[in-house]
Amino acid sequence: MKKDELFLLHSVLYYVLEYLKMEGKTREDDVKLYDEFNVKPGHLHKTKLQHKCAVFLLAYVIARAISSELPKAEGLGQRLGKLLEELFEELKRRGEEVPVEPP
Repeated sequence: MKKDELFLLHSVLYYVLEYLKMEGKTREDDVKLYDEFNVKPGHLHKTKLQHKCAVFLLAYVIARAISSELPKAEGLGQRLGKLLEELFEELKRRGEEVPVEPP
């Protein structure tokens, strides 16, 4: 995926998160994890890998938010959590900042 496509996906998922927050469906600790990662869609100076991590963090938060309505989403959240661990390890190997621990 190209970096500009990743920015677009990041933006879309960010707006989905904002909607779920308005509806009161998100878990505060999950949203805090994304916020503390501190890579937002408009942060063009961040690396492609950092944006990829942010996209998967958003997907994780969204999956956990909808898991009460879609029971199969709970397993998705767990799989995304494991993938995030691998992505965060890649960030560390590259010497990039990892401000949070994976879920």
